[in-house]
Amino acid sequence: MRRRFVLLAGAVGLGLVSRLAAAHAHLQGASPAVGSTIAVLPEKLVCTFTEALEPSLCRIEVRGPSGTRVDRTDLALAGDPRRIAVSLRPDGAGVYRVAWVAVSVDTHRTEGLFSFTVAG
Repeated sequence: MRRRFVLLAGAVGLGLVSRLAAAHAHLQGASPAVGSTIAVLPEKLVCTFTEALEPSLCRIEVRGPSGTRVDRTDLALAGDPRRIAVSLRPDGAGVYRVAWVAVSVDTHRTEGLFSFTVAG
């Protein structure tokens, strides 16, 4: 009997851990895509996450090839609670670096970096 209880408790514990891990908002995709090369810089960068976001706690910073910040700091939800967007200013051809912080509605925080290239 005790062995069954221990096994059941372990299974429940593993289930809770996996649910907690799934509650974090991880980057699912971006437009422009992570690591892509595009011809022209779009007006907005859009990031899609695996969980609904709390936009007031999220951040996206985009730096252009010259190293200057090119996002317009107007971060907002983009038609879906899992998607945020920020407007961009062109900085010419080259590599654009994106640093993001996502906070899901249950207040779990994740962060990351990626880049994309504008060919010119």
